Amino acid sequence: MMYTENQWKKLAESFNSKKFLGKLMLIKQHPTIFKLEEDNSWFMLRLHCEDAMENEWDLLFEFPGELSSSNIRDLFWSADVKLY
Repeated sequence: MMYTENQWKKLAESFNSKKFLGKLMLIKQHPTIFKLEEDNSWFMLRLHCEDAMENEWDLLFEFPGELSSSNIRDLFWSADVKLY
């Protein structure tokens, strides 16, 4: 396991305190922790740690799922944030 439950909670608190661009930068800076998945303009923040995903600790992290503007999708591209 990558982190304990308490460590995931603290990381989520720090992540959630950031604005949208700050969250994107954290995702970009920590590709071994975070990944973004896209499904028909619906974005989902996921964790690379399988144990954390099984325990649904990814739900602790607040990230907007529905992004309607193509400009926002371009923002991901310009920030070089990889979508899966």
